Amino acid sequence: MHPLRWILIGISITLLASLPACDAEKTCPDFCGAGSTCLDGMCQPLACSPTCGPSSACQMGKCVAVEAVSCKPACGPCQACDTSSATPACKDLCGVDASCDSAKGQCVAKSTLACGPDTQEVAGKCVAKVTLACGDGTFESGGKCVPTKCEPACSPGKACEMGKCVAVAQLSCQPACAPCQTCDTSKEAAVCVDTCGANAKCDATKKLCVADVDSLCGAGTVKVDGKCVPIQCGPVCGPGTACEMGKCVAVAAITCSPACGPCEACNSAAAIPQCVNLCGKNAASDKASKQCVSLADLHRNAPELNGPFKSGYEVSAKCVGCHAKQAEDFMATIHWKWAGPTPQLMELDGVTLKNPGNLGKSNLIKNFCVATPSNDKRCDQCHAGFGGDPDLAKPQKSARSYGKYVAGDATSDSSIPLNQRIDCLVCHSDPTAGYAKDPRDFGNPLGTLNLAVAAQEVIMPTRSNCGACHLYAGGGDNVKLMGSSGASLS
Repeated sequence: MHPLRWILIGISITLLASLPACDAEKTCPDFCGAGSTCLDGMCQPLACSPTCGPSSACQMGKCVAVEAVSCKPACGPCQACDTSSATPACKDLCGVDASCDSAKGQCVAKSTLACGPDTQEVAGKCVAKVTLACGDGTFESGGKCVPTKCEPACSPGKACEMGKCVAVAQLSCQPACAPCQTCDTSKEAAVCVDTCGANAKCDATKKLCVADVDSLCGAGTVKVDGKCVPIQCGPVCGPGTACEMGKCVAVAAITCSPACGPCEACNSAAAIPQCVNLCGKNAASDKASKQCVSLADLHRNAPELNGPFKSGYEVSAKCVGCHAKQAEDFMATIHWKWAGPTPQLMELDGVTLKNPGNLGKSNLIKNFCVATPSNDKRCDQCHAGFGGDPDLAKPQKSARSYGKYVAGDATSDSSIPLNQRIDCLVCHSDPTAGYAKDPRDFGNPLGTLNLAVAAQEVIMPTRSNCGACHLYAGGGDNVKLMGSSGASLS
């Protein structure tokens, strides 16, 4: 060989030795682009072209049967299984300025990625849009609900910041956040955020979020997928039609059966279509106008309640004329029966449970008032019913004890329908109307009352209505319940 050739070979070897090798940790990222990896000092393609078929996946540039691919689970579109490392791993084939077109299984320039109306681009991929509704004590940060409330509540002199109690002087938010708020420092400027979610409000005394009943879906709406959707029809539907999800539909075609009544609408968004009341709290349906009106106005203007009324029975007869179902339901409750389940009552052996489902103050001996049957006239002042009977030939007893009314049947122990024995006013008459029960006449109203006024001033029950019995059990405030109930707690 010519001596010059040996010299050239020697120079070539020296130059090659001086070139940097393709090192996986240092040099490969500079040399190997998207879709390749550094293997044995060389950039090896990972991408498969053309795209692999349905039952195969890409591995080191070759299409391999899914069951034989080294990466588990098999890699997705625009990915390839890289077996060059100790642990095989799926690697994205799309570079910084490209995104995966999942439909085609190919990398495309980001500018060509057109997400549909129900999707959005996230990290170069089209993903389903999600309305993130962060609940109590969380806020949205980076597409996630991050907890920020402090539990237990921070002590005096401290306030909540990102889930930790911080001295007020050191708090990032100034002024310091209020109860049921927390200082969110995840944004550019620290800001106080409410920790109470939808349908919740802050109890400033307890410094806790509590359910806010008033914020639930109101008149003319129904809760669908966490949102209040309007379902009332305006104007009111005409004859032969009824309201369904905001539209007037022919009665024959309506989803709810039977068709809904005035001030109702058919909610077909529920699993089982059902009629829902469009009138909110303290409102009711006016049959004449087919509109929701306030309870107060409805009853003040109702001709049925003009009176005069000689007895509580007569008032209740008017009430149940419109509210027969409510009367039926009420007569099945413990309030009416003074009896029901007794899951903690023991037999004399102290071991065996005694729970036949029909025990209570009406048929047991108790440790305070002893028993009611011997003194029904007095005990019934705290019963939501009218005892006694207008026909003095009938038994005179507690309202709950009457069992039969059939018009013209001499064997009936009541001369009036049993549902007219319910005292609607004791729970629903505004306390300012002055309604009161005679303590010595089976719970019937005092004879000096104007019952028409009491009947026209109707409200939802208040603490005062309930307390008339429950706060004064045994004859006076704190007499029976020994300091645990009285009006003084108001």
